[in-house]
Amino acid sequence: MKRLAVLFAIAACGGSAKQASSPPMVAQSECAKVAAHVSEAVFTWKEPPPTTKDKVAQVITERCEGDQWSAEAKTCFGKITDEESAKPCVGTLSKEQHDKVMNAMESKFDHKPASPEMAPAGAPPPVKGADPCEGGE
Repeated sequence: MKRLAVLFAIAACGGSAKQASSPPMVAQSECAKVAAHVSEAVFTWKEPPPTTKDKVAQVITERCEGDQWSAEAKTCFGKITDEESAKPCVGTLSKEQHDKVMNAMESKFDHKPASPEMAPAGAPPPVKGADPCEGGE
């Protein structure tokens, strides 16, 4: 009987122990949500940027918030699944917004877009290799 009383006492004490509090949840901005999605999507592309998903998300968040992307742009980029589906989204940004995000990606981690549609306006086409003939004579 004494053993049973001890077990009940232990169980009762365990139930009243203070729970470790977790840090409060911080609401993610709409731009941060879009950036997280974009950073996941771009790493499925044929030529992903030479960096981490976190750094891509950081650049997208900074430019989206800093340049006040439209609801249309955020919705479009929030739905991309591949490089082809991202191309129309470029048109939802102003030339200045697009140039800023692409220049930020290039300056932060030397990312040059593989497709001309993704390059900043007036940028030269990407160089595929050092051989100008790409292996030809």
